[in-house]
Amino acid sequence: MDTTNTNSIINEDNFHRKKIYRYNFSKEVMDLLYNFSKIHQYDDNNTFKEAWNIWVVDNSDIMDIETEKMKNDGYTCNNINKKMYTSARYYFRKKTISGNGTEKIQRKKYTTTRRELINCMDIQILDTINKTPEFKPSEGFVDFCNNNKNVLKNELAFLLTQDIHDLKIIQDKIKKTYKNRCFSIISSFNRET
Repeated sequence: MDTTNTNSIINEDNFHRKKIYRYNFSKEVMDLLYNFSKIHQYDDNNTFKEAWNIWVVDNSDIMDIETEKMKNDGYTCNNINKKMYTSARYYFRKKTISGNGTEKIQRKKYTTTRRELINCMDIQILDTINKTPEFKPSEGFVDFCNNNKNVLKNELAFLLTQDIHDLKIIQDKIKKTYKNRCFSIISSFNRET
């Protein structure tokens, strides 16, 4: 997406008050979480929690710095410790890295969404961000679906021709595309400011 056009569409004063709903930890914190989760990969839930509580105390300085960074970046979360725990327990614990440092991933066949759908999403996201001080991607998606039924029908027909016949997979793909477009648009403005 051309970000120069986007700047003229979005009201920057309104945009700076937007909350961030998805946050990526710093590389240092991600490495720490990954190492912790691999050490405790096969622990039962109680053992994992006990080890986590000790880890939190041992790494409180790093967690405080990351928490402050997240708040300064506009990420609002009631319990950042819980977010880190969830990442360690349910994401990093299952993540595998090969000997050369790259992830071993057996990728599914990727099917793209059409440009028509993405353009409609971008226009609706930018319009909603300008009108709604507390924009939430989940609410924006519902609004998008209600107001763009023809575009969604065309996309459904296209995905069916791509050998995707499970309607739940198609729904999840469109929803994920919408949320990724939200994240991309919001991130592009955060980098520029």
